[in-house]
Amino acid sequence: MIIEPNFSAYFNRIGYAGPREPSLAVLRELCACHPRHIPFECLDPFLGIGVDLDFSAIQTKLIHSRRGGYCYELNGLFHDVLAALGFSITAVAARVVYGFKGQPRPLTHRLTLVRLAEGSFIADVGFGGQTPTAPLRLEPGLEQATQHGAYRVSREGDVFELQLKFNDSWEALYRFTLEQQAPIDFEVGNWFTSTHPRSLFTQNLIACRGGRETCQSLQRRSFCSGSGRSRGASHSGKRPRVGGIT
Repeated sequence: MIIEPNFSAYFNRIGYAGPREPSLAVLRELCACHPRHIPFECLDPFLGIGVDLDFSAIQTKLIHSRRGGYCYELNGLFHDVLAALGFSITAVAARVVYGFKGQPRPLTHRLTLVRLAEGSFIADVGFGGQTPTAPLRLEPGLEQATQHGAYRVSREGDVFELQLKFNDSWEALYRFTLEQQAPIDFEVGNWFTSTHPRSLFTQNLIACRGGRETCQSLQRRSFCSGSGRSRGASHSGKRPRVGGIT
């Protein structure tokens, strides 16, 4: 059951004052505003504090306490906001491949499939420094420009792969199917991601926020600020690629 969020508090948090109908235009605005104002961060896992996926806990942390969070929190809140607004959505999970050099990966990333009259889109407001700040059409091979870089989706059978363009080459970020995930599936992934001693988020201090044209990222002791095509901290654990590290 979806608990209706406090729209006034949420929209104030993300600086949005536009219409509320379930349209592509509204989805685009929300995908841009949410990561601009609610940062990606893993302070709780890094400090050994559990991550609570209860709706009230997420709303308190991200909206009322003005904290950030990671994918299960950010995309969980976003999913529930879209559902309450009347969007046709499906919660899906992905295997993060960026930075793992072909190693088998578990389903530890959350995103949202959105179905509109214009077609199907993925909405992801919680992928660190590589967060797409616009809904991405689920059309294989189509290069899609955003304020923070160009993305495309590839497909092999039932498996989709999201890719980001770094300079002149494409790199895979994560792979996913359209199978709907239950809340308990995300609870399992969240437990692993926030508590396992080899999890990226228990071993690294990571925080990211996407501005209108730039993204600021902190990973361990490295800070970087730059625009789209090669941005900083992410799920990968790689050294940030952007210049301007201080």
